Amino acid sequence: MARSRADPLSPYRKKRDFTQTCEPDGVERRAVPSRPAGALRYFVQRHEARRLHYDFRLELHGVLKSWAVPKGPSLDAATKRLAVHVEDHPLEYGRFEGRIPPGLYGAGQVMLWDDGIWTPLDDPEAAYAKGHLRFRLDGRRLRGDWMLIRTGREPDHWLLRKLDDPDAQPGHDAEADHAAGCPEHLPAGTPSSARFPDTLQPQLATLVDRAPTEPGWIYEIKLDGYRMLCRCDGDDIRFFTRNGVDFSHHLESVRNVLRRRVETDRLLWLDGEIVVFDEAGVSSFAALRDALANGPQRIVYVVFDLLHRGNRDLRPLPQEERTAALRAFFERLPATAADPIRYSDSVVATGADLWPLACERGLEGLIGKRLDARYVTGRSTAWIKLKCRPRQEVIVGGYTESASSRHGLGALLVGVRNGHDGIDYAGRIGTGFDAASARMLLARLTPLRRDRSPFTTTPPADHRGRIRWVRPDVVVDTQFAGWTSDRMLRQASYVGLRDDKPSTDVEREVPMKIETAADADRRTRKPANAERPAGVTITHPDRVVWSKPTTTKRDLARYYERIGDAMMPHLVDRPLSLLRCPDGTDSGCFFQKHLSHALPTGVRRFSPDGEREDAALIVVTSVA
Repeated sequence: MARSRADPLSPYRKKRDFTQTCEPDGVERRAVPSRPAGALRYFVQRHEARRLHYDFRLELHGVLKSWAVPKGPSLDAATKRLAVHVEDHPLEYGRFEGRIPPGLYGAGQVMLWDDGIWTPLDDPEAAYAKGHLRFRLDGRRLRGDWMLIRTGREPDHWLLRKLDDPDAQPGHDAEADHAAGCPEHLPAGTPSSARFPDTLQPQLATLVDRAPTEPGWIYEIKLDGYRMLCRCDGDDIRFFTRNGVDFSHHLESVRNVLRRRVETDRLLWLDGEIVVFDEAGVSSFAALRDALANGPQRIVYVVFDLLHRGNRDLRPLPQEERTAALRAFFERLPATAADPIRYSDSVVATGADLWPLACERGLEGLIGKRLDARYVTGRSTAWIKLKCRPRQEVIVGGYTESASSRHGLGALLVGVRNGHDGIDYAGRIGTGFDAASARMLLARLTPLRRDRSPFTTTPPADHRGRIRWVRPDVVVDTQFAGWTSDRMLRQASYVGLRDDKPSTDVEREVPMKIETAADADRRTRKPANAERPAGVTITHPDRVVWSKPTTTKRDLARYYERIGDAMMPHLVDRPLSLLRCPDGTDSGCFFQKHLSHALPTGVRRFSPDGEREDAALIVVTSVA
């Protein structure tokens, strides 16, 4: 098949805004996985977009030929999966993991599910052109011989299927495989052998109206800065914003100190915030903006979580264990009072007592973290924030010119996203900026001028014609007195520019009632090792077994795990029957004495003398 001279990645680039997404652009070549000479790589990524699917990618012609597989690849040779051919991706995309922001093409979470080497069983170019590609996979999850066949019904519709060979697994399902092998299900303290990731996405806190009253929370000072994840790979130390934008060039002095501090730990992922402290020791957003503009000597990286160390993924561990690991990590590192890398101390206390004290001392507020919760990507009620003063990020959609002011800026017209594709007008910001910040804002906004308002709701008219509309790309932080009944900012004052946050992420932030947050947290709560009691994966753990009181499969398994050692002396060498209730105990149940299919580890057959093998009873030999 003749290769086109056209750029094969042009369709890929046209669909993406690389100022908003952290996906590789394919121009600046990044490191890709090592491979034997002449070998071709393949990657499978689990993509939680508008609809969950798996992206199947084969290296060919210096790009990744890509198919979206809605149900994921199956090792069952009798199963055929629809595979929709999509645009070619750059080779660097194979190792991409992260969150594509809302509103962008492919918005959602991407994680690497499988990777390895693929070997064509025919001439790959001719087979690909013909639409009949046979190949062998040698990866972490997928192995053996496979086939991709163009269906002929739609030019981009193919079928992916496993060929019948010793690597085939009847009944295999990608999602079940994912659940069983996901790091979320590792027991607490179990090191993960997953490779060191290129990208990570942060956990975000939920704003609540007051502190929880129950125990089991740890509290930290809420910092007024830029959230930063730090990736340390030997001497290569990178800082990334919450949206995955590389911020490293702003933090060279911090990186130099960190290189010396972590010489013995070559692979690390840290979570923290860059701040500048004022003379009273309080973080100041205005001072941070000044330091970023005029020199980063005063910038401090405050670390509050340890996510990866070497090839061990610490995110499945409870907050309490990660906090202890981080404290121990910092205790052995040399530090000075002027050190630009610090540990964010925390206390186990009652938030209702701490919050007023934090506000009295002029702090931004508190962050509360549930002690038994794992680290998860995205917004979570296991992390909460308690603010002393209302703050809100807003999108600048226009500004007014002023002939009376020295700097020519009258007010900013701002809005927030409405959960769809539009931006609702939210009011004006006319105070808080001095001459220097006003000139900086005008310099940023003037090139973005446009003829029409970007807001879906109509701002009040300005009869003097001073409004200048702009493309809604700039995000600023504002402090305000509250929301009016018509959802406008009241007494809004400019705090600073937010270069670390894209406008696609800015929505109205209203405090959630703590009771609502607690209910949501209980529904989603999965303590470390929740689905692997005694090391056994529990499928459908939330399925209700008994309704009075409500008891799930997870609850039942946990009960047996706790009392298993006491039960075993009464069960050893005794034939058992199963009471099976497929739809819960409120529906029909039946006894089953014999199991004809393969038995799991810890269960054996018992055949009394003279009984047929297929009439064998079962005997449990371990708690698992």
